Amino acid sequence: MKAWLGRLSLRYKLTLAALAVEAVMLSFLIANGVQLTTQALQKQAEQRVEEIAKTLEAALLAPLTQQDDASVRDIIETLRHDDGREMIEVRDSSNRVVHQTGNGGAATDFRRVQPIELAGQRYGEVALVLSGDFIQQARTRYVQQSLAIAAAALLLTGILLALSTGAVVRRFVALTRASRRMAQGDLDVKLTGEGEDEIGQLIGTFNRMAEAVRFNVERARENEARFHATADYTHDLEFWLSPEGKLLWVNPSVERMLGYSVGECMGQMNFPPTSSTHKIAPQPSSSCVTPCAAPPARVTRCGFAARMAAISGQR
Repeated sequence: MKAWLGRLSLRYKLTLAALAVEAVMLSFLIANGVQLTTQALQKQAEQRVEEIAKTLEAALLAPLTQQDDASVRDIIETLRHDDGREMIEVRDSSNRVVHQTGNGGAATDFRRVQPIELAGQRYGEVALVLSGDFIQQARTRYVQQSLAIAAAALLLTGILLALSTGAVVRRFVALTRASRRMAQGDLDVKLTGEGEDEIGQLIGTFNRMAEAVRFNVERARENEARFHATADYTHDLEFWLSPEGKLLWVNPSVERMLGYSVGECMGQMNFPPTSSTHKIAPQPSSSCVTPCAAPPARVTRCGFAARMAAISGQR
């Protein structure tokens, strides 16, 4: 999984991260919506059961006081056809079942037993069971619709993020390519797209950095050219040694004075070829030996008094 994510571009990583966050938020919203919808429907169902029970109480009071079972049966049979009523059961004051329609229903159904009374005297009761299937059906419809809306929202968000992050990623890609070109020696790099946003400011900083590097390199090349114009044609022998004693540079006069070519000198492990060498006090003269690193971060000047051996053996 990590290897797969590592191969994805920044655009897709940002898009996937945003979609994952949005998916989690939508999941919580749908779950909370289902819970709130269920609670609201249950409350409505309880109110409906109570209203139906009171209506039945008023309708059955007269037949029960007159012990008119036929009228009770007609009223119940008329009401049983209403949607959602699983069972209606009527009992008289002696708890005798006068009439019953339907069955006991399921555990998710809503039940209510309403006593039938008048002036404090009990004439019977009516038991009502209202189906709770409509709550499950409403919950299913709500979840399906919510999931469809969430899928559409995620699709739209993914498209918008891919388009918006694409512009951002393209600017980062341009910066990366320009940096690689500079690392390969191409200093004529200048990016477009400077602005007030963070990436625009980064591009501006990169352009100023590239300009400074280009200026410093050009100045270093000019200094090197001036140095070689002077040092390569001076009459005296001049050479550079590193702090470790390695030959870094020698001017062409070495061939006239010692008989060694520049390439032969650079290939020698120990240069200069001397019979005796001793260090002398630092000299301000520009013709003294200058040990340094390449390029020298810190230049020190010191001189050497030496007897050098030419290629002919003459000292």
